[in-house]
Amino acid sequence: MFDDNNILPGTSDVFVLDLIPTDEALKWLEFLPPVRLPIARLSAAERFLVLQFGALGVIKPEWHSVIRNVNSRFNVNAGFEFTTK
Repeated sequence: MFDDNNILPGTSDVFVLDLIPTDEALKWLEFLPPVRLPIARLSAAERFLVLQFGALGVIKPEWHSVIRNVNSRFNVNAGFEFTTK
């Protein structure tokens, strides 16, 4: 293991995504339809749980990108100590 300075401390990643619905670059892949399960009845109210199984599918990965090591002056965890007098 070695440090090649690919990830700088105090920085973040910015994800640039194509979110235009007609492009269909991202798509919700549904594994099962939503399921409604009843939970134990503790009062007059009926409690239930909804389960949904799926994943976000990246259909066109070449249309997305990641910008690494972005630092903001508003980042409080930037690794710098600022003193005010």
